[in-house]
Amino acid sequence: MSKILTILKQVFQYEKQDNWYNRIKGFSTDLCEKLEGLLKKQQLINLEFLQESRQTVILKAYSKKLKQNVALKVSNYIKGSLEHLKREYDIIKGIKEASSIVKIYDFIYFEKYLISVLVMEYCEMSLYEEMELYKQLNKWYSQDEITSIIIQISYALSQIHCYKIIHADIKPQNILKTKDGKYKLCDFGISKRLNSDSSNTNDISGLTFKYSSPEQYKHYENQDQLLSCKTDIFSVGLVFLELLKFPLNESTAKKIRENNYKELKSIDYLQNSGIFKILRQKLFKIDPSNRISSYELIYSLVGELQFSEKNLNQLLTIARSIKKQDTFDNSRHISFVLNLKLYYSLLEVFIFNKLSKSFISQLSYPSKDQDEDDISNNLLQQEDLNLTTNISIDKSGSQNIYHGNINNEMGNSNAKKKPPTKYHFIGDALSNCSLICEQLGKFNKAILLRGNAIKNYQKVYSYSCMDIAKQLQQLCWNYYQLKDYYKSVQYGLKSIDMFRYLLKQEKNQFIAECYRQLAWSYQQINKRYLGLESAQKALNIYIQIHGEKPHKDIAYTLNTLGYIHSGVKNYSKELEYKLQSLEMFQQLYPNSSHPSIAAQLNNVGVAYFNTNQLDKAQMYYQQSLQMKKSIYGKAHPEIISTLKNIQEIYKRLNQSQNIEQIEQEISSINIIIQKQQEDDSIIEYIRFQQIERLSFDFSEEFHQIQ
Repeated sequence: MSKILTILKQVFQYEKQDNWYNRIKGFSTDLCEKLEGLLKKQQLINLEFLQESRQTVILKAYSKKLKQNVALKVSNYIKGSLEHLKREYDIIKGIKEASSIVKIYDFIYFEKYLISVLVMEYCEMSLYEEMELYKQLNKWYSQDEITSIIIQISYALSQIHCYKIIHADIKPQNILKTKDGKYKLCDFGISKRLNSDSSNTNDISGLTFKYSSPEQYKHYENQDQLLSCKTDIFSVGLVFLELLKFPLNESTAKKIRENNYKELKSIDYLQNSGIFKILRQKLFKIDPSNRISSYELIYSLVGELQFSEKNLNQLLTIARSIKKQDTFDNSRHISFVLNLKLYYSLLEVFIFNKLSKSFISQLSYPSKDQDEDDISNNLLQQEDLNLTTNISIDKSGSQNIYHGNINNEMGNSNAKKKPPTKYHFIGDALSNCSLICEQLGKFNKAILLRGNAIKNYQKVYSYSCMDIAKQLQQLCWNYYQLKDYYKSVQYGLKSIDMFRYLLKQEKNQFIAECYRQLAWSYQQINKRYLGLESAQKALNIYIQIHGEKPHKDIAYTLNTLGYIHSGVKNYSKELEYKLQSLEMFQQLYPNSSHPSIAAQLNNVGVAYFNTNQLDKAQMYYQQSLQMKKSIYGKAHPEIISTLKNIQEIYKRLNQSQNIEQIEQEISSINIIIQKQQEDDSIIEYIRFQQIERLSFDFSEEFHQIQ
């Protein structure tokens, strides 16, 4: 221990001083004395010097208010620059899920002396200091420790990117280690939070040359480069390299930045490293658009990292915490959050395939909480006036379903409670992946993943179990979305049979949802009165369950009834039901950009179109389009659906220029979607996990009703 302390003193030139301010160069002694008195009034005492850089000093203090040690980031600012310093406080305070970010407690400023103080969580040392210490001790991190650090840094980066925050200064000095051994991201002094409609900015000043990305380096030189969250991906790759003992310095970093690996003799020992190949292929791309996103970091490296049971449990804890986060929190980038949940659900499959049976048997069954209900939500369809299929249908159109979750537990009526096995957890993870794929418009992959969820459940339960019945019900929706309406009806009827057998009653929410889904498919195969009967049955059951108060199940079913009435050309009734549905959704999700509201705005637009009220139809379509873009980004099938509806208005008005403009926009979105499908990492995952295609058909013999 004494040897470590001696080395620490040598490395960091630590020397105990009677007065902390004797070591500060940037502030006068008089100013330091006054500052000490001012901080004491804020109940901040026992000041100690930690480090100094430019116009900033880091001190350690004891907070009598918090009853713990804290770190103080003290800055000497010029007039007019206070808002810039406060920005760091505002950025971190705006992050709700910030377990991997150094906590910020307060922002204090003393205007008379032009001094600001950021009160932060105190950490033992930075990753940089720890690496320097290890070099002095002639030791290094174990593979297990490297994996743990990479997991934590990757998660921290995804936490800030959820909020469209570009850190812009990722380096070991800005990764701090807490007393309990956790690594956290800090120092958002030059960071930038993007506007909801922006993906890049040129409003970032400063960098650390050694860890800068190519575009950030060019931006520093001429200020004409746009920076995005992908600049952090390049920087974090360099940090990962250092963890692998690569001798990173400004010269070697420059060669990596210039894609000049031939002259990197020091990298020879890494040439055959799987991790290094991934860093080159996915993190160190010169064009930032070709780099992966932070939600993919661990997923991309998982095959090359070494995992102990401790690390697997660490990753599982993170994955489960991500699953609980609110998907449709408008303060975050919703499309990013959906992808984050998708990739960490895929990681759960990897985790449960690796964990030992004894470890898994001690876990509790994952709860089906409200957040999962928000991920999948319930069955809300949105209409596309321009649908054509090989089935004869009315022009009132197809519905892009915003699907409903039936994962609220009602028990398993004929499966005995057993210790959990990996198959149950893997089935749940694959089911969750399928739900998110639906949200992202990846319907074929949703079916593929759901089929494999069923195969895992089959290894745990008999064929008649709630989990399998739920998957059959959701396959009904999946095939509807793919416009295979007859297969959708088959799965819907089979799921109703299984729910009746399991629950021994007709009036429950699962059967109600099956009826509601069947209504849509019946409409498409010209069995509209069966559709109307099914929708009315669903509404009656939901009212018995929930009463007359607003509930999303009732709102979804009101929209369904509106759609069915459009099929029999009762457009006034259609409009009535759809307006009721919209009003109920707006009561349930006030002041929110929620997918259900976005879809229902579209549906009300369809109802006004059918009654030839084109101005009102256009107004609702535009509101829907704007909300969808804020939720899904610029390219998603839901956006195309509303664009096609807008195009129908222009056709009716013979506005050829606007028709062509919409057509070009749809074409551009389709190109992006196609590229996303081609680049989709889920394909790699399917190959990696050897997931099988759905090779059985439940519509005939899967379950024999007893």
